[in-house]
Formats: sequence, C-alpha cells, structure tokens
Amino acid sequence: MQNPLATCPKPAPLRDCLPPGTVNTTGFGDAFSNLFNSSAPDKGVQLTLTVPIRNRAAQAVQVRAELEYRQGADET
Repeated sequence: MQNPLATCPKPAPLRDCLPPGTVNTTGFGDAFSNLFNSSAPDKGVQLTLTVPIRNRAAQAVQVRAELEYRQGADET
C-alpha cells in the first residue's frame, strides 16, 4: 500500500515521485500467486533453525539437589 503522506510536491513532481493512487495494493494472496506464476522478479526461501544452549551448571545443581533430597528422605 502506498504511503498517503509521501505525496509529490505541488509545483513540479520529482523524478522518483509517484502520485498517490499509482501503486496497486496487493495482499498475501497476490504475493503467493506471484510466487508460482513467475511474475515476480525475485524469489526466496528462508529456513530458521533454533538450537537451545543448555545451562550445564544449573542442571548439575538441580541433579545434586535432587540426590540430596532423596538421601534425606531415606534417612528418616
């Protein structure tokens, strides 16, 4: 969608200036169909892989606390 605030100056339009209403509005459906009918100049695909970084120190503290808890429960 064209920005309604980015209008051309009144006396003489600039070389790269587009008057309001000259840019066609498109949506997701138009963009998706352009992907497959080769009417868009560029195509791209993105793949994001997220790998969690483990907090080994916190895991060790947790295991130690669980072991101490079990040992305390066995003594009573």
